[in-house]
Amino acid sequence: MSVGERTPESRERLLFWLLVSFMLGWVLLPSDRPLYNRHHDWLAYGLVLPVAILWHGRALLAAFRTSAVLKAAAVFTAWMALSILWSRGLSEIGPVRGLLEVAAATVVPAALFVVLRGNRIETLARWMAGAAAVMASLAVVVWASGHRPWGERLGRPFNFEHPNLFGHTLAVATVLACWLAVRRSRSGKERAIWSLVTIVGLGGVVLTLGRASMVATMAGLALVVVLAGRWKLLILGGAAAIVGAVTAGDLVADRLARGDAGRDVIWTELLDRTRDRPLIGNGLRTDDGVVFAKGSSDFPRGFTMPHAHSIFVSTLFHGGAVGLGLLIGLIGLALGAAWRAWRRSGDSLALPLLSAGLVCL
Repeated sequence: MSVGERTPESRERLLFWLLVSFMLGWVLLPSDRPLYNRHHDWLAYGLVLPVAILWHGRALLAAFRTSAVLKAAAVFTAWMALSILWSRGLSEIGPVRGLLEVAAATVVPAALFVVLRGNRIETLARWMAGAAAVMASLAVVVWASGHRPWGERLGRPFNFEHPNLFGHTLAVATVLACWLAVRRSRSGKERAIWSLVTIVGLGGVVLTLGRASMVATMAGLALVVVLAGRWKLLILGGAAAIVGAVTAGDLVADRLARGDAGRDVIWTELLDRTRDRPLIGNGLRTDDGVVFAKGSSDFPRGFTMPHAHSIFVSTLFHGGAVGLGLLIGLIGLALGAAWRAWRRSGDSLALPLLSAGLVCL
């Protein structure tokens, strides 16, 4: 081997750290407008995807041949990409961006399948949980100082992202931190550190007042503890939750007692707009925004909701019954694979992460 020549292992390490930076970028990089992050787009589409495809194309193809879940994901994303051809009405995204998003949804899971071996899963969990804890702490400091663009809800300190999305990010990171904390190979010091990170993440989730994020976090934490066989910890956590509900239940309930952001109106309208194309949907580029006129009960000042508030309704709108069926099949295969991984090797992370993510969808 000549000096400077990269081995398959060194290339794999590079791809792993690029994927870590891809995920950390979503947590840490500031955004200039809601729902999209220009800085993260450059990192994802300008660096991570080209390296993954050009340097690891064969390994990615081998991963698709090996994994039924990746095959199902590829079929689903291919169908959604194909639906660009019959998109109609207002374009929500351009065709290039649509294809890039489809490519990312296909390549990134396959790349993770290739590189996440041995202690790399733990390394990724450490970085993600630690970064989210830092972001949550900064957000709390900024929020406590009086800078509250989302009112009583905790948001990122330098990001336009909605508190619901911030809560989803913290939910996943908190589940990762809990998994790190309960592993039996940990020293007492490490368990204490990751337990503290778990508490910080959980506190951040609660302050976002995101109802789905709270349910996702609690479900994920409970599954981590149960699958790891830490029944005493589950009882202790349940007792703490009961105490918290009794002491602060009225305050939290008052904050959570808000409307449903027009979900019933949104879902009804999007389903109506899909009736003439129930099988194939309206196409990926078709705008799924719903306009609320001034004086509406949900948004008295008027508002255009730019998304469906549900991945299932959104998939049905864009990809029809075919797309929705492919998505449900993919979820079923992923849950089955996670369950088998736990039964076979005691993997106590995949199933909690999937469960938390499904709640957030």
